[in-house]
Amino acid sequence: MFPISMIIIHSTRGGQVEGVEMQATINWFLNPDSEASSHIVIGKDGRTIRFVNDEDQCWAAGELNAFSLQVELEQPDNETEFTRVQIDNLVTVVQEWMAKYSIPITSVLGHDQTSQGIAQGKTDVGKMFDWIWFRERISDD
Repeated sequence: MFPISMIIIHSTRGGQVEGVEMQATINWFLNPDSEASSHIVIGKDGRTIRFVNDEDQCWAAGELNAFSLQVELEQPDNETEFTRVQIDNLVTVVQEWMAKYSIPITSVLGHDQTSQGIAQGKTDVGKMFDWIWFRERISDD
């Protein structure tokens, strides 16, 4: 098992219409040629699918993969709002991981806030994600 010390939140950004984006992400992660994965994907409808066990490394954030847990939120483009059920499920997942692995709130980041994301010009989780409200939720619930 790798030393888990960070949680990275991504958004899918596949550009598909609602209802197709989630399935396209599932198909992409199941395709070995994609060389991409995430521990968990959360759909706009709240559906939560695990792809990689916590103790295994996923492939979503370069060198940060070695010590991070990662979750993808279905979001076809950077203008699409996240849903309440989607964020509620994200709060649950993140709180469980924070408690289980003693991850501080300061180590819960969007892909666009990581060194790897900044270097590569990543824009997810992006402007539609309300970090202030989210951080209040994961620290108070």
